[in-house]
Amino acid sequence: MLLPQNLRYLRKQRKMSQEELAHQIGLNRGNIASYENGSAEPRICNLLKLCDLFGVSVVDLTNRDLSNSPGLPPANGQAKANPGFHGLAPELVERLRQQSEEMGELFKSIRRCCQFSSESSEDLPKECRTLLVYFDQLYEAADALLCNHQALLRRLESEEGEP
Repeated sequence: MLLPQNLRYLRKQRKMSQEELAHQIGLNRGNIASYENGSAEPRICNLLKLCDLFGVSVVDLTNRDLSNSPGLPPANGQAKANPGFHGLAPELVERLRQQSEEMGELFKSIRRCCQFSSESSEDLPKECRTLLVYFDQLYEAADALLCNHQALLRRLESEEGEP
């Protein structure tokens, strides 16, 4: 991950101290120092604030060497966020939303098949019953992840309309 190097580069490019950057996004200097030395990673809400401030996408901030990238926002501290949801194209967000809905339907269909199989079989071996328990646990975890994914998409969408 290139976040530590990119964060330091963007901050210095804009002639900001760690203290100034921290103040602008509602953190303390120690948080910024930890992000820059790689000993901590920002929570997603703070990562999004950094992206907004520097006018870069999450993907660019975390995975692209910005020190060698042409076309970065101006270094005057007046960077403007990319259009869309924190640098994500609205079409991508819509596609992600559709995929999450399809995945949710797929999860539910697989669970119904599994439940039907377990109800229609009289004497399931112990191993099969154990697998069904594991499947239920896996389904619950996948469903929770999917709900979190959908909540994040809704939040990105709602923040897009804010000034």
